[in-house]
Amino acid sequence: MSLLTPESTRAAEAYAALHAVVDPELDEPITDLGFVRSLTVSPTSSDGETARVEAHLRLPTSFCSPNFAYLMASDTKDALTALPWTDQVVVELAAPGRCVLGGQQHRAAVLTADADPLQD
Repeated sequence: MSLLTPESTRAAEAYAALHAVVDPELDEPITDLGFVRSLTVSPTSSDGETARVEAHLRLPTSFCSPNFAYLMASDTKDALTALPWTDQVVVELAAPGRCVLGGQQHRAAVLTADADPLQD
């Protein structure tokens, strides 16, 4: 028997939100394709009302189109930021070997966002 905690419930809710993010080329959810390697939800307030979500995506090949990779990472950020209890979102996108983004080689690309980018 496993105990449901607010963190595990929120992790399940965050994972469910990622089902709406699709690979633009394959038109399949990233959750079905196994691109979500890890998802972590950490409370950011003492009452547990808000949380930081970290999603680590891993593409199956290093030659995935940079535009498609960015779209999936950006859509992941948007899906997680839309959850009413998130106040910070971090998305890390990695590919086997090295990927080329912006003309430079990287092991991973990271997107971060506050839930309300217009608020100081």
